[in-house]
Amino acid sequence: CSSDLSIEANIGSNKAISPFTEGYATSGDNQFLNITGINHFDLGVRKMLNRYFGFKFDFAHDLIESQEGDTDSKPFQSFQNRISLQGYANLGRVLNFETFTKRFGLLAHGGVQISTFDGKTKAGASFDEYNGGLIIGLSPQVKITNKLVANFDYSFLLNTRQHLAWDGNSSADANNLKGEMNILSFGLTLYMGDKKKEHADWFIPLTPKQD
Repeated sequence: CSSDLSIEANIGSNKAISPFTEGYATSGDNQFLNITGINHFDLGVRKMLNRYFGFKFDFAHDLIESQEGDTDSKPFQSFQNRISLQGYANLGRVLNFETFTKRFGLLAHGGVQISTFDGKTKAGASFDEYNGGLIIGLSPQVKITNKLVANFDYSFLLNTRQHLAWDGNSSADANNLKGEMNILSFGLTLYMGDKKKEHADWFIPLTPKQD
């Protein structure tokens, strides 16, 4: 029997894609991901129902701001705090990774999220709104011990009722109700339960011996 509960923490970098008011940006147009500093943090609890599927509840904080030296954007700073409930699929087991490795895994995830978005404009006026939408991603894993795993994650976040641009100004009509963000992060997963039992991420049932 395997354990099935884990606590996961990650830090990383977000890249808000759109919308932005003309004259605002987080980085140069040729930068797909904004790897200029740590501006993302998330903490979650994941439960696997079996070796293949599970779900996760998490909290995340993102800082969105213009990067000095990387863009001609007007200065701005805003924050997004979100919670999400996501389903997880253990692609490592689905694709039989155990036939060639017992140290590397891969999880796919997706679900719904709600968030608060706030900050201050250049003029000092405060703004805030509530958003919601979807999040999907992939999480490669590297097994360190039976209790500890290094995880990497790429996620795409889509807000479906975002009235403000990421810089805090009102979104243009063409982009109204839509916000997009890429998130690249890394961190650790701590498996709970009996340390002698392998977590469902890695558990492989013994094949009965043939006579």
